[in-house]
Amino acid sequence: DDVIRHVEVATRFKPKEIKRLHQQFSGIADRNGLLGPDGFRQSMGILGMVQDSILCQRLFAVFNSSQTGAITFEEYAKGLGVLVKGNVDEKLTFAFAMTDIDGSGEITPEELEITVDSIMRIYSGIMGSVSTAALDRTKIRKMFNQ
Repeated sequence: DDVIRHVEVATRFKPKEIKRLHQQFSGIADRNGLLGPDGFRQSMGILGMVQDSILCQRLFAVFNSSQTGAITFEEYAKGLGVLVKGNVDEKLTFAFAMTDIDGSGEITPEELEITVDSIMRIYSGIMGSVSTAALDRTKIRKMFNQ
């Protein structure tokens, strides 16, 4: 299948992994073979993303490189490929895109606060904490002023 071969070239996944990933994707995708925001959130549930819509929305936006509002299997596999098997540069580029909420090419203190706060909520949810630790915004501001 051309899609499987193309994903293999574009990611570091092995053919067996791609086939398994494609089966899982197909089980969640709509009848057009696409994942909308709800399906994507469902696919990320195992990572604790269901509880935090901001981080899930950012992941969806970065995965959806075509900016169509729906993720193809190829986009899904490429996004996961970076997260799971990407090199340091790919992961840093991905993390930057996740944090650059307005797509300006720069990260503002507010964008970093939103991202860190979201990550802390997910961590808290995974670890079973009742309350989320307070985000020290002064540390983020200080980092930007240096």
